[in-house]
Amino acid sequence: MYEQLLSEFSKIKEINKAERETFFDICGYPHYENVVSNVLAFFFDPSKPHELKNTCVEALLHASYPEIENIDEIWEVEREVRTDKGTFIDILLKNDDYVVLIENKVYADLYNDLEGYFRFVEKQFLQQQILPIVLCLHTLTTENLFGFQVITYEKFFQTLRTRLGNVIDRADFRYMQLLTDLIVNMEKLKEGTKMDDKFLEFVSDHDEELVDLVKKIKTYRDTLRSKVKEVNGLLPDEVNNLKLKKWEHRDLNQLFDIAVIDVVLANDAKLAIDTVLDHKGWRIEIFQRGIQPNFDVVEHCKSKGIAGEVKNGRFHSEQKFEFNSNPDSVAEHVKTLLQKLTKI
Repeated sequence: MYEQLLSEFSKIKEINKAERETFFDICGYPHYENVVSNVLAFFFDPSKPHELKNTCVEALLHASYPEIENIDEIWEVEREVRTDKGTFIDILLKNDDYVVLIENKVYADLYNDLEGYFRFVEKQFLQQQILPIVLCLHTLTTENLFGFQVITYEKFFQTLRTRLGNVIDRADFRYMQLLTDLIVNMEKLKEGTKMDDKFLEFVSDHDEELVDLVKKIKTYRDTLRSKVKEVNGLLPDEVNNLKLKKWEHRDLNQLFDIAVIDVVLANDAKLAIDTVLDHKGWRIEIFQRGIQPNFDVVEHCKSKGIAGEVKNGRFHSEQKFEFNSNPDSVAEHVKTLLQKLTKI
């Protein structure tokens, strides 16, 4: 019934590629302005171990103030500079000639007191030229920016890329990876969450069939869960005076379910017995949780007279059951295995 549907989906699957996860995605902070500002401040600081010297500062100033030439290699970098009004400037770069005032904007609205920032810095640094910048994800339409140059991440990174080739040989690879991840992360944020057009077309063309398939998969998964819960419910709470820990486990991206049993043997070895149910039927896998010196789960199973084979580091019981086998039969076999495994 669904052969044609799955055949067409396989073509879509081949076209799609998994989106690359950056360091920021993994840490769960892709859009946090504070996190992005911390990373920017690190790369703006020539004294840091990235070995890029003033490359990032140079790129930022050329993108925002192209008339400035001969940019010094020495810069001091500060984060969260408190003003006399109690507000905070995101990043401040300073040397003998210039003070660069950076307001970083990812998603948040530009509600900041830009004039207050500028006046504060102006009073603090009488000898240097003040270069105020709003670095943002999207082009701003806000008026009254009080002399702040608005630069998008896209323009900043375009300028930066043209300069990285000259310093790549001396840069520290570890930090170059972080900088690359920052660039990719901001590009992804600018694009926003998008769904592949081919997949959307596929869903549109097969809407009713897909809804029907999803319902049937849910019914199938509910049946799996019901059966494994029944097997666990038929098992005792302890065997040979050893307590059993029982629960059900499933991977939401897979089509199987597991009746899980953990038991700690007299020698403190922790055994796990997974009674797995999928479309092929029932199978029992035995393995060790953690590492117990001088204990081998495979040898232990064999010494207890349990027939089976080793697959992917687990001992698979020889006995298997069909999908619609009576749960009593499955539970009885698991109980027999437990009695053998826990017997001293």
